[in-house]
Amino acid sequence: MFVLNGCASTFDSVYLCGLDLTNFSVAWLVDGQVIGTNIQLSDVATGPGTPFAATGNYDVLLSIDWRADPSVSDTDTAVVTVRASKPVSISEPAAIFLYGVGLLAIGVIGWRRRAHPIRGPDKKRRRS
Repeated sequence: MFVLNGCASTFDSVYLCGLDLTNFSVAWLVDGQVIGTNIQLSDVATGPGTPFAATGNYDVLLSIDWRADPSVSDTDTAVVTVRASKPVSISEPAAIFLYGVGLLAIGVIGWRRRAHPIRGPDKKRRRS
């Protein structure tokens, strides 16, 4: 989820948040599809079934039209990058198996060191 905020965009050199938007129509478009009609869109969804279905870059167009004269309009384009937010996960059985193998290896190393300690000045393991 993300937010699209058009306040920094301008219409005839005036910031949109400084205009009385009752005389204007505002539309956010992705590939010609209107995704919202407010100056700010909150909680824009990503993923399957949305205009942002896959990871990558998307051109988002903010279109502003003056209702009194539809020929007076302006557009502003932003590039939105959608990235994967979930890390690659290891399934629970595989993670438990790897954890178990690691514990077993640590146990075997500890057992061998206790069973065959290093003694004497030559630092070689003596077997009993």
